[in-house]
Amino acid sequence: MDSAVDVLLAMPQFLLAVIVVSALGFQTVNAAVATGVSAVAVFARVMRSEVIKTRRAVFVEVAYLQGGSRWHIPLRHVLPNASRSVLTLAVLQFGLSILVIAGLAFLGYGDPPPASDWGLLISVGKDYPLAPWLVCAPALVTIATVLSVNRISRWLRKTN
Repeated sequence: MDSAVDVLLAMPQFLLAVIVVSALGFQTVNAAVATGVSAVAVFARVMRSEVIKTRRAVFVEVAYLQGGSRWHIPLRHVLPNASRSVLTLAVLQFGLSILVIAGLAFLGYGDPPPASDWGLLISVGKDYPLAPWLVCAPALVTIATVLSVNRISRWLRKTN
C-alpha cells in the first residue's frame, strides 16, 4: 500500500489524470474520476501522518489506560481528531481539481463541444481573436473560483 502511494505521488497529478482519461474515455465523469484517482495519494499520506501524530497524543494514552477497547479509541478519539487536516486539504484539493478538469477540457479530454466546461469555453474562445471576452470571461471565473476555494481552505486551517 505504501509503495502504491509513493508511485502515485511520484507522478504529476495532471499527467496521471490525462493517462486515466485516455484509458477510460473523454467525458467529464471520467475526468472527475481521473482527478480523484490522482488525488488519493495526497489524502492517504496526510491522513497517515495525522493518525500517527494523534495516536501518540496524551488523551489517547489516557483513553487506553481508562480501559478503552481496541476499536473504540480509534473510532472515537483518533479518527475525529486526525480528520481536521484532511478537511482543509479536501477544500484545497477541490480548487486544484477544478484546474485539472478545466485543463483536461481545454486539451479536448472532456465532454464534446455541446458541453460547457470552463476549459472547453476557453478553448473554443481562443479561435475568435477579435472577441477576447470569450477567453477572458471563463478564465476569470475559473481563477476567481479557485482563489475563493483557496481562501476558504486558509480560513478552515486557521479555525482548526
